[in-house]
Amino acid sequence: PALGWVPLSGLVATVHLVFWSPALFFMLKNRPFMQGWSFYNVWAGLATACILFSFVFDIRDSAIYIAHLLGLL
Repeated sequence: PALGWVPLSGLVATVHLVFWSPALFFMLKNRPFMQGWSFYNVWAGLATACILFSFVFDIRDSAIYIAHLLGLL
């Protein structure tokens, strides 16, 4: 708390959701990871899985951060 890491972690999670959501939308819409075996297709699948996995934690952290900013917590 002295360095402000707790509030910054919620802000980072919120920014991550805002800026990576369009990329996740296009990856799930176009599904390049399902179009055969190439380096790009494997990379796209791993990137999509990584974004989805991190969103699980970022959604929770963002909700806590926004609730804290609004004075709900």
